[in-house]
Amino acid sequence: MGAEPTQNNIIVGFTQMDRVIGGSKSEAVALDTKEKFVQEGATQEQATSLSFQIAGALKVLEKVELNASPRVLSTPQHQFSAALQSYVAEQAANSGKIQPLPLGYEAKFDTDDWLGWAGSFFTWSRRLIQGKHPLPKPMPMGTLPESVNFAVLADWGTGLYGAPACAQTIAKNSLNYQVLLHLGDVYYAGLESEEKNRFLQYWPSLLNTKSYSLNSNHEMYTGGYGYFDALLQAPSFKSNQTSSYFALQNSNFLFLFLDTAFVEHDFVQEERGWLLDAIAKAAGKKIILFSHHQLFSRLDAQGPNLRTVLADALQKKQIFAWYWGHEHRCVIYDQDSSSNLFARCVGHSGMPYNRGDVAGFPSVPGQQPCWKQLTSSPDAPSSIVLDGPNVYIDPSDDPNRYGPNGFLSLLVDGAHLKEIVHDPEGKTLYEKDLC
Repeated sequence: MGAEPTQNNIIVGFTQMDRVIGGSKSEAVALDTKEKFVQEGATQEQATSLSFQIAGALKVLEKVELNASPRVLSTPQHQFSAALQSYVAEQAANSGKIQPLPLGYEAKFDTDDWLGWAGSFFTWSRRLIQGKHPLPKPMPMGTLPESVNFAVLADWGTGLYGAPACAQTIAKNSLNYQVLLHLGDVYYAGLESEEKNRFLQYWPSLLNTKSYSLNSNHEMYTGGYGYFDALLQAPSFKSNQTSSYFALQNSNFLFLFLDTAFVEHDFVQEERGWLLDAIAKAAGKKIILFSHHQLFSRLDAQGPNLRTVLADALQKKQIFAWYWGHEHRCVIYDQDSSSNLFARCVGHSGMPYNRGDVAGFPSVPGQQPCWKQLTSSPDAPSSIVLDGPNVYIDPSDDPNRYGPNGFLSLLVDGAHLKEIVHDPEGKTLYEKDLC
């Protein structure tokens, strides 16, 4: 199922890290690590701070790994922890300190390896504070045909599980896609090597099809350099996309593609003005938004900034639909009563995710795989969420712990818009004519 594993698909979690720099050895290893940082040029204060950050990262990684197999890829929404995973995976790949898993490879190293790598970690980690990649100016408004089909993936950049299978299905192009879109997240922290080996290596290649990708929190964990300098400079993207937020339109629809990660779960000031101006000039077209982060969520936290910026447009019912990722689930929300918005989370394309938080909700009758019915909350309308085992997880790692992967098709035909949720092999799991 999917592509053969490569050395770039390396699992680094709490279990692998704690085996070397945690447990009963942690105090002695921390002292040796700090000395390595000082040898690399860190002050005593910097070395102590970095050691504390590593200890904190282990705690974050341990929490993420609860109720999950240590041999299945997981990563937190936490900059330093995800960046540490990227660093260790990179070092393990370069040194060959890996061992095969049923899918992918496990970082396999000892204390001497870590202390050797720690000598360069101080310098490597400086990229976390070197600042963000300069933000390109938005590109001019683009045009789309009156009939155009999108394949939409989100949180897909694992190179594992259902991600390669989704790509292989899309590459068959049975629905005649003209636009391939990723809503962001390449793991662990969007390094240039990760953009190449977990994303571009598997990205579908189709003639007469344009590819686009949105910025994300994981890609900004190392300043966005991999996203802007590797992904957007790759041949599949370079001729289509020069900025992280942009717009495409035809006679009936205005599609706005947003950067909600350069400033975490928010817009940069220039983007706010650009976005509100584009909405004001939509001239009766139905407005479709795409972003990495969610406007609201029934199962996760959300910040208020996106809603605050778009409060007037939402109140005036100017936004027809919004598609996002970030949460590693597929959630179909009922039409929001206050804004008439159709909202969808489609962040289930490549990352395994724990099913435990929807276990207590009732199943929608007659639906296989299972859809669970979620009641509304003060922040979000009622919804259905895709559930069931992940068939791409090895049986020894208990596929029943993890929800299924998949992708979305959007089919535009004149004034009509249809959405279809597929499993990675292309089977239709849900479809709806929105207009």
